[in-house]
Amino acid sequence: MTTLPLLVSTLLTCCGLGALFFVGLSEVQGYGSESRTPALAAALCLLVAALVLQGVGLGRATALFSMLRGLSHLSGASLALCSLLAGVVTAAAYLVMRSRDASRGALRVVAALSMLVGVLGAWLVGNQYVIANRTEWNTWLVPACYAVNALAMGATLLGSAMALRREPAGELRRVAVPAAALAAVQLVTLVAYAGFVGWGAVSPAWYWAGAVAVGCLASLGAEVASLRAPWAMPVALLCTVAGGLCFRVAMRMLSSDFITAVHVVSSGVHGYGM
Repeated sequence: MTTLPLLVSTLLTCCGLGALFFVGLSEVQGYGSESRTPALAAALCLLVAALVLQGVGLGRATALFSMLRGLSHLSGASLALCSLLAGVVTAAAYLVMRSRDASRGALRVVAALSMLVGVLGAWLVGNQYVIANRTEWNTWLVPACYAVNALAMGATLLGSAMALRREPAGELRRVAVPAAALAAVQLVTLVAYAGFVGWGAVSPAWYWAGAVAVGCLASLGAEVASLRAPWAMPVALLCTVAGGLCFRVAMRMLSSDFITAVHVVSSGVHGYGM
């Protein structure tokens, strides 16, 4: 198993699922009409790329089927893979419906489904690492960190699309404010998790400087700035994604036998990478 492709795969998965959630939310609430299709296409590309990296990281296609077979006993890795597949199918169906000018009612239905797939999928990606015999991962804070980071990336991705397409400032505000709130919540969850595992256990560079300072504080500053200067939203996206990557590296460093720990979980199924 190759760690780096799997690590990046979870980052792309969460970003794609978060974008899927916010595109659906914008459909329901009626803002960002010019940016939904580009953001949705980006989400689909991210999810497909994540699926490809998943196969590369596991090293052989049979490992993917092995993970799916783990559904019989609700393996965390299998549920995470199913979340990725559900995201790909939902994003593709949503994109096709938009390209064919489906009715508003039909679009709202698929938008609601996209929101469900996005937030639940992001939680399941993180929840696969909750392992009873691993103290540092045996907490709800792990999936919470993944889910909040996913939503933060999704909000800034849609916001960046809106900024680049010069949508009205009032509409951009409707995604900038939730993005800033998510950055604040992400800060709280990361600090809480560091307190859970021990302040000295996490990497000063990757966790505190990368995930917290860049991923939360810098992105929060850029999101607040975007209320007056829309160009700051793509900066917020870069900071949030960089912070998500740093968080995953820091989690990977928490234990030298991480791969053995998630290789897996009661079923002998391969893990899905941090």
